[in-house]
Amino acid sequence: PIRGETAEEKVHWSRKRRWDVRIWDVQIQNVSNQQTKSFCHIMFANTREEFLVKVPNKQRPELWASGQASMTFFTPVVEDEIGDKEFTEVGVDGRFEWHGSYMDLENQTLRIEMWNYSPFFVNKFDSFFEAPLVDFAKGSIQNEVDCVKMDRFGTGKIRHKVL
Repeated sequence: PIRGETAEEKVHWSRKRRWDVRIWDVQIQNVSNQQTKSFCHIMFANTREEFLVKVPNKQRPELWASGQASMTFFTPVVEDEIGDKEFTEVGVDGRFEWHGSYMDLENQTLRIEMWNYSPFFVNKFDSFFEAPLVDFAKGSIQNEVDCVKMDRFGTGKIRHKVL
C-alpha cells in the first residue's frame, strides 16, 4: 500500500532513507522447564515467509519460501540454566546501515529465532519472535521480547525471553 493522497506525499513515504541500526547487549533468559544450549538467529528487515505446499504426486508437503532477510546474523551458543531467572549475556554487537523507506518500516520485520544447539546432530528450531520494524522505530531503545513455540493447534508457549 502507498500512503498519502497527493503525489508528493506518496514520494515522501516511499523514498529510501539511510538508517543507522545497532543491535547490542543481547541477553537470553530460559523460561522453559529444560536446560538448553541455544543461539539466536536474528533477521533484520525480514520479508521471508515459509509455506508448506501439498504437491500432486508427492506424499509429503514441500517447504516453499518467498521474500528475504536483508541483514542476518547469529549469536554465539550459550548454556542457560533452568529457572535461574537470570539473563545470560550472548555478546553481540551488530551495527550496520540499512536503506529503507517509511513504508518498508511497516512492511518488513525483525525476526528472532531461537535454536537448540547440538554439536553432533542437526540444530533444532525452538521458538521465535517477529514484529514490524516500525514498532522498534517508534518504541523504546531497550526491548524485552518473548520467543514463543507454537504447537500444532496454533497456541503459543513462551520458551525464551530476549532482552
